Amino acid sequence: MTKKDHIEDDNQQQEQPFQIVLVDIKETLQDGNIRCVEKPLDGISDGSSFVALSYRWGELDETTIDTHLGYLASITSFDLDHLYYLCLMMTDEPDLNDIDYVWVDAVCVDQTNYERRKATIHQMSNIYEKATYILAVPDLHMGYLRSISEANSDILLNIQMHSDYVYHLLKGNTVELEKLDNAFLDKIRAPQDPALRDRLTKDTDYFAKGFTTPCGMSWEDDSMEILDHIYETSQALRNPVPHQDNVNSSMHREGSRQNHYTRIANMATITTGDNACSQSGYYDASDHEVYSLSPPPPPYVFVDNKLPTSNARSKKSWRHQIYERNIAIRQCVKFLTDLIRDWSSRVWVISEYHIAKKKNNLKYWFIALSDKNIDKLPNNVAFFNFDFDEPIFSADVQNHEESILIYSGMALHVHFHSTLIKQLTTRTFMEMILKSKASKNEDRFYAILPQSKYKRHMNQVTNWELKSMVAVKLKLFEIMDTKDKINLLFTSGDYLSSIRMDTLPTFATSNINSEIQDLFFTENTCNFSYNDDTFAPISLHYKHDVGLYSLQVIPKEYYVGRITDETDRDHYYSEVASARKTKLFHDGCQSFKNNDDDDGSVMDIVYISPFVKYDMTRTTFVIPLPDDCISWIQLMGSFAENKWLLTNEFHKHIKKDHHYNIDSNSIVFNIY
Repeated sequence: MTKKDHIEDDNQQQEQPFQIVLVDIKETLQDGNIRCVEKPLDGISDGSSFVALSYRWGELDETTIDTHLGYLASITSFDLDHLYYLCLMMTDEPDLNDIDYVWVDAVCVDQTNYERRKATIHQMSNIYEKATYILAVPDLHMGYLRSISEANSDILLNIQMHSDYVYHLLKGNTVELEKLDNAFLDKIRAPQDPALRDRLTKDTDYFAKGFTTPCGMSWEDDSMEILDHIYETSQALRNPVPHQDNVNSSMHREGSRQNHYTRIANMATITTGDNACSQSGYYDASDHEVYSLSPPPPPYVFVDNKLPTSNARSKKSWRHQIYERNIAIRQCVKFLTDLIRDWSSRVWVISEYHIAKKKNNLKYWFIALSDKNIDKLPNNVAFFNFDFDEPIFSADVQNHEESILIYSGMALHVHFHSTLIKQLTTRTFMEMILKSKASKNEDRFYAILPQSKYKRHMNQVTNWELKSMVAVKLKLFEIMDTKDKINLLFTSGDYLSSIRMDTLPTFATSNINSEIQDLFFTENTCNFSYNDDTFAPISLHYKHDVGLYSLQVIPKEYYVGRITDETDRDHYYSEVASARKTKLFHDGCQSFKNNDDDDGSVMDIVYISPFVKYDMTRTTFVIPLPDDCISWIQLMGSFAENKWLLTNEFHKHIKKDHHYNIDSNSIVFNIY
């Protein structure tokens, strides 16, 4: 082969299109085994469209499958049966039933071939952009969830038992919910009295109305009292059976606490016939059944220190079944809400749903709603859609957040969608970088930078040594613009963040509050000249002489703290002592002495706000805070040496003297 042939061969290899591995949905279901095909990514068209899955990985025992494409796929993220269930659901989903392929990275990435794996990862954004739909499955790792917690297993079982109800609840289908409520009441043989059922479904939080409207009642969610109260008052309007007055007067006379076990035992089960009337006190002529006033406390009721019979344990009053169903449904929805929060906090998932935002093609589903219960769901069941332009129930979420008169919490389904909207649409760049979950710190940048205004730095990430979150924050202070640096600095110094003055650099070692909110300001209201190209008001430096990073901060205005007679001096001196122990002031505090009589125990305190003085009333906090906590960062250190430590130990009763930085950059604060 000539040199020219080598060149032509190399060019042909370079020109070869990237081949994507996809799972063939119909072949997989027909054969009962995973079947994969290869397709050129650039050649993806309507005839070979695919769905890309978005999920978090689990930790299950390894399952190995042969892709028949030259490699074995080792699956530890999910149970294969759950992938089959999902594929089966996709064949019935109205928008997906014509799509033949699905992308599942655990199967479709050759983990054994480093070069191939690296090439696929570099194409990850393109793969998700090419997908017809991105399908989020927050519980695809359900096998892992079950394996780590019996409580998880119980809740997942409840989701399967109530899958149809939970499905329509998340959809907000109140008509379907009311039908299911009535069917449930019939199933548990609740009284057919229309007035009683009307009160149960409309005056309690245990049915569709209670689940879909804010809870405004004084009863606890899991309280049986409301059921007893409604039943007793409704029965009082009906003809009592013989001896009813005697039974009731006895109960009132003795009190519920004194007769607790005996009363519960006598009322625990549903019995029939005339003999039962004299035992329980209330008689329903519609179906000749007697209903208890209170349920047995789970799991058993003791009467005279003896367990009830197995027959008694196997039966529960209709009210107890309402009680249990209410708790189960609320737990189910809250559990799914937690799954959404966990899934959406994964750094690569953040990248995936940001790509979905471009085409507004995100759907989501829960395996628990289909696991072995497909026949319980409606025909041609539609997966949930997330509309980035106008999310479902967004108006309800906004109305709740804007109202200061809300006495109680959000409606159950609105809380779910509120979490979904918040996680997918309102998270800031820094929140995605710093508060996401990643196995490697560089993944934070690989996943998030392409979706941000800092994507030009993508090619540099491989050279960054990001061994800790401190390194991540330092890199952010290096590459971000001034506005974002301001937000990061004031978030790091927030009163809710945990700052240790003995751990340097103090501006990068604090544990940041879980919610990172952007400060809203303009050039006129901002205390930093972020549009001035002549200098950088916030810049990162490395001091080789002391081996420390510093952040140079140049505000337009600042405040100098002055100790007064009302100052808590013990607290203040304690902070000074902590600062003196740091590497920054290892030579002691001689530099702080103003004269020979000074004992060196005094340090300067400086307060800096993100806003200029006339706009100091602005704050991003939802609740009112003390003046010392509103939008400040506090520095402790020395004007003489220009060495400062970030602290959020706000001191009360310290007078703040306002100063202008007249030349805009004459005063520079070096924060270590």
